Amino acid sequence: MMTSKKFLVFILLSMIIIIGYFIKNPYKTLTYLCSDENSLLSFAFEASFFIPSKLVLKFKNKIYYPDQCSKNNNLFCEDDVMQESIIFNIDDKLLEHHWERYDSGEFVYDQTQIIKTKMQDFYTCE
Repeated sequence: MMTSKKFLVFILLSMIIIIGYFIKNPYKTLTYLCSDENSLLSFAFEASFFIPSKLVLKFKNKIYYPDQCSKNNNLFCEDDVMQESIIFNIDDKLLEHHWERYDSGEFVYDQTQIIKTKMQDFYTCE
């Protein structure tokens, strides 16, 4: 009777450790090298999936956290503070990166202003 109780405690503790591990660590990670269609630059793209339906994306030294990301047919992340977003199509392995460029010191209408330009880049990943 004592050995079955010890065995049950051992199984229970093992399950708690395994569940705790997968809550803190991703169960699946996709890593791609994405190339810009207009230049020869390549950037690393990484998508990490966690057990409670959380998603973390890393692209161009920027980390998009689970509260900024969602997964439908595409992986989508948006950073409202930096005015930046990325959309990754899993099937076609295409990445869209939308961001704002600030051109300071532009002379517009007889005064110097900071001009915001909405930019977008397209990448193919492999």
